[in-house]
Amino acid sequence: MEKNRQWLILPLRSILFIMIFLIASLVTKLKVQEISKYWTVIVVCCNFITITALLYYCNKRKTTYLELIDFKKPKIKNVLLIGIIIAVIDALGAYIFDLIFGNVANQSTELMMQALPIWIVILDLLLLPITSTIAEEGLYLGVGINKAKNIYFAIFFYALQHCFFPMIWDIKYIFYRFIVFMPSIIFMCVYYKRKKDITPIMFEHFVVNLITIIQIMTLSI
Repeated sequence: MEKNRQWLILPLRSILFIMIFLIASLVTKLKVQEISKYWTVIVVCCNFITITALLYYCNKRKTTYLELIDFKKPKIKNVLLIGIIIAVIDALGAYIFDLIFGNVANQSTELMMQALPIWIVILDLLLLPITSTIAEEGLYLGVGINKAKNIYFAIFFYALQHCFFPMIWDIKYIFYRFIVFMPSIIFMCVYYKRKKDITPIMFEHFVVNLITIIQIMTLSI
């Protein structure tokens, strides 16, 4: 019975993003879109909360995080090959949906790629890539696929979280953010369900986030 309910933790990050953005908006008295330039800070905060929840989840079930994600010794050739495939699917999906959504896609890029105080960028560089990788793969693959045994919920909520950072209350923007990540997420979840090989997914995720922060750094210097 517990197994069937474990998917209930999967909306956690979407809920956290909405709550943190709204609370920050109330505290600063700025519109949500005005504080969206600080999306990296909010993502890092959400990551730490997610990791804490995952560690609590593991502790309650007398297991470890590595057991949760079914971690195995990686094969370097496989890590690089599958990582490149994921990156290519991600890039193709972005290219296709950017063409379809036009201005909405440009708005998303402009919000994500804004100059920040350099001390924030340095903290992001140290924290965001690694914490995002641990949090997202642990939640959607470790819990969603390994424990809840529901690849459809894992795919849905993995994509859904992206709708809320940066956050804009616009249905076209939300749908774009949801759909643009779907091709690579489907591939990652299907691959992981079949192979139980998480390292290439974590490697690609880490590198993409690292490149994103480096791009923001170039705008901030």
